[in-house]
Amino acid sequence: MKKSLQKLAFILIASGLLAGNAFSQKNIKSQILDDNGTPKFIQFENAVDFNSKSSDLLNEVLNLEQKEAFVLNSSETDKLGQTHYRYQQYYNGIKVEHGTYIVHTNGTKATSLNGDYKKVPGNLSINPTLTESEALSKALAFVGAKEYMWESMENEQFAMKTEPAKTFYPKGELVIAENNLSESKSVRSQLKLAYKFNIYAAEPVSRAYVYVNANTGEVIMKDDIIKTAVATGPADTRYSGSKTINTDSYNGSYRLRDYTRGDGIIIWDMNEGTSYSAAVDFTDVDNTWSAAEFDNDNKDNIAMEASWAFANIYDYWLNVHGRNSFNNLGGLMNVYVHYSVAYDNAYWNGSVFTFGDGSDTYFDALASLDVSAHEHGHGVCTYTSNLTYSYESGALNEAFSDIWGACLEAYAAPEKMVWVMGDDIERRDGHIGLRILSDPNAEGLPDTYLGDYWYTKGTDNGGVHYNNGPFCFWFYLISEGGTGVNDNGDAYTVSPIGIQKAEQIAFRTESVYMTSSSNYAAARTLTIQSAIDLYGAGSNEVIQVTNAMHAIGVGDAYVGGTTDTEAPTAPANLAASNITSTTVDLSWTASTDNIGVTGYDVYKNGTYLATTTSTSYSVTGLTASTTYSFYAKAKDAAGNVSAASNTVSVTTSEVVVGEDLPMVSTITLTILRSGRSYYGRSTINVSSNGTAVSNAYVQLTWSGGYTGTSSGYTDASGNLVTTVSITGTSITVTINSITATGYYWNTTASEVTESYSAFANLPSIDAATYPNPCTSELNFVIEQDKTSNATINLFDITGKQVINKEVEIIQGFNTITVDVENLEKGIYFYRISTDEGTKAGKIIKK
Repeated sequence: MKKSLQKLAFILIASGLLAGNAFSQKNIKSQILDDNGTPKFIQFENAVDFNSKSSDLLNEVLNLEQKEAFVLNSSETDKLGQTHYRYQQYYNGIKVEHGTYIVHTNGTKATSLNGDYKKVPGNLSINPTLTESEALSKALAFVGAKEYMWESMENEQFAMKTEPAKTFYPKGELVIAENNLSESKSVRSQLKLAYKFNIYAAEPVSRAYVYVNANTGEVIMKDDIIKTAVATGPADTRYSGSKTINTDSYNGSYRLRDYTRGDGIIIWDMNEGTSYSAAVDFTDVDNTWSAAEFDNDNKDNIAMEASWAFANIYDYWLNVHGRNSFNNLGGLMNVYVHYSVAYDNAYWNGSVFTFGDGSDTYFDALASLDVSAHEHGHGVCTYTSNLTYSYESGALNEAFSDIWGACLEAYAAPEKMVWVMGDDIERRDGHIGLRILSDPNAEGLPDTYLGDYWYTKGTDNGGVHYNNGPFCFWFYLISEGGTGVNDNGDAYTVSPIGIQKAEQIAFRTESVYMTSSSNYAAARTLTIQSAIDLYGAGSNEVIQVTNAMHAIGVGDAYVGGTTDTEAPTAPANLAASNITSTTVDLSWTASTDNIGVTGYDVYKNGTYLATTTSTSYSVTGLTASTTYSFYAKAKDAAGNVSAASNTVSVTTSEVVVGEDLPMVSTITLTILRSGRSYYGRSTINVSSNGTAVSNAYVQLTWSGGYTGTSSGYTDASGNLVTTVSITGTSITVTINSITATGYYWNTTASEVTESYSAFANLPSIDAATYPNPCTSELNFVIEQDKTSNATINLFDITGKQVINKEVEIIQGFNTITVDVENLEKGIYFYRISTDEGTKAGKIIKK
């Protein structure tokens, strides 16, 4: 593969569509649009004229404004003779992070283009409030390391040799970036002015680009750089037996340096330290790297394993993909082993490869062939698609690295467990490896997109080490074939095309088409396109790639003829109706498609909610008094997804609680005689704290008895609501269907035997909660006058009881802890009932 780096050249973009360009809607063979209707992929029916120094094509396709510009970053010519031009998006001269577009050409003709264009709000200010120094302080506080690389003179000396900036000290760059730390998809897509820092921590080790909002100081994005996992002589490797490795003769001895491959491969000994500059060569006087010398308690034979592994890694990429080292420029491979003490990890830090010796409880020394190939794969990704290390793009980043681990074993050591990542280093009971590409479920990973084991939390950068499972399984299926039923209940059959063809499709997808923001939906489109490029439309390879995507739950199986890549039109006229405190009905106008619409995906607050085949959907389980946004997308049998419909904003009504809640004040009734009867009246404040309720109750304790007595309450207009008969000395009356905040208690009696007054008392119990909002535990601090049994009930907003806890309360203060870890996020109401009375209130679960 020939690669030519172009000088950075701004392509100034003018707004509006250009007349007379060869691009037109009629010339589009297929296209995929994003949520805003902007093309993510376009294939032309007839190739159009293209000049990399002209803005015409991109201008017309993206309809850009005067403030927007693109930088021609690089061009690369592949083995098919096609040249691919990568452009970086700018806004008012400021880089838009992960805004990338690629134009694919044959000669001077553009055949297709794809990428991610970020629509920057026109009112976004490019003037930061924070200084670079202030933003760096925020970034360092976010990382929270004990020690940073630039704080060590030895590490700074190492940086002089390996870092383009000649230092590890972070230099801020103003960029426009998304908030990928939010679990909300709608929030993640919001663009902000930010400072970008490359922060390398020494203890605990980490390296990431950290983005700080240049106006608020909030850390809005983190993109990990460290991804966690001429003589020849005989060498006894740690895992792969006796091999021949290339070494370097030096000062009457030999060292593990191979200068026959690119700029070289050097294996360094860190002696269980963490200082790279203190690392030394492995040496041997006779160039026979035997087990007798190196198979010791220090695990020194891992150095021979690493030397042999990286030699094969270099050869594989050169011979199979025509790629000269990870950067395609012959980049020097500095490989550091014996990192730290019992370190159970390995990583690529953006310039070198580092491997721990393992603890033997979890893993053995980590520089095995497949783990080394995995880390090298992160280096390849850095210099090709540069997939952002979070959520779906990060999962694809991890998946590609696992794929290259399998490919290296198939290439250099097919006797190993090709489809098991980390089989050589695994030391945990009950495990055969870190991940199993042929059966991701076996290690608790999903094999279906959004299926069982799909990781939905924000930790692990949004599940990058979990949600790689489906794409790894896709690669296994096209290589080896398989039949089954996925988590969606869809049966699938995939015939094998062999790993040799599969790896060509995978690398073309990663290096030619994918951008930093690519997700699973893009992966389907781009793997199919790569198969078409390599083997032709309608080929068996295209069919199996499509069927394997169906197998992992991304689109339908191949339907015959040419692959359908035309998306349906967007649903129109989305509207909301019948809004309650917990539900809303959505409806829209049907979409159209060249083949046929198969369903609609409904999104709540930017996150997928459900799929329906009708043009309406009833949303349930909402929180009262809360604002939500909804939109819908149409999809077809081939997995093509439309742009989003219009968005509707809905605010649910106030909470309606279906359980009795004692929201009353003390009332006093003075019984007066009127003729032959006695009567009393007092106001009941059923909502004295301003919280709307549907039920309440009043407990009245009488100091004397009544004869022939009836009592009841009326609403604020004097209308009788209910009556009760009085017997004994007390009664509890429930007020249902509350429609006002004030009610009147009325009582009449034919004879009052002892007392002329009655009381409706607040309970002699007090309680408070903390923390509120809560996450995993909720503490109740309860005070009452004497010891008694108590019941703590927790209700959701529908009135359903979700927790019932029986406890003993002593006189004075009591602290009761309730586990709320498994509760869904939202509003809950509690009721504490003791012999002394009842207390109620509201809590929020985050």
